[in-house]
Amino acid sequence: MLYTELGELPKYFDRYIKLVPEDMHLMDALHKYGPEYYRADLDILNKIGDRVYAADKWSIKDILQHLIDAERVFAYRAMCFSRAEKIQLPSFDEDGYAKEARASHRLLEDLFEEMHLLRQSTIALFSSFDTHHLQSIGQTVSASISVPAIGFTLAGHFIHHKNVLVERYYPIIHKI
Repeated sequence: MLYTELGELPKYFDRYIKLVPEDMHLMDALHKYGPEYYRADLDILNKIGDRVYAADKWSIKDILQHLIDAERVFAYRAMCFSRAEKIQLPSFDEDGYAKEARASHRLLEDLFEEMHLLRQSTIALFSSFDTHHLQSIGQTVSASISVPAIGFTLAGHFIHHKNVLVERYYPIIHKI
């Protein structure tokens, strides 16, 4: 499935979904835009360390932990909606999660390992979905969203944060 086949894209999540190339199938996007998309930059990320590009911004570790937390939340939503969950699922406070995660106490390598294992689990979940599951739609506090739109959101979310890293964090290296 291509994201152009989703019909109307969910508000707010469209900004992530549209980052995925239009001709890329869902499973290909989940494979390509995940932890391995970042792993090649591990040396750069280690050099940046806990530096941030501006006050009150997340560190590299906070961003990676956020990607992990968001993936868990969105994979859960995809599973719930594929099982015809009728209740409205809650949103999550990404800043509150980031604060409580205490990512600064973790090693980048450990975050990457967790991201890798989690993405493998997400890929297994989406691989288990048949046509019926991929037509499922559920409701969160902020939007209705389909199961495949969740998958494209996950891929686009990785692209979005990689773009932030390249544009705002990588220039920090030149200041070191």
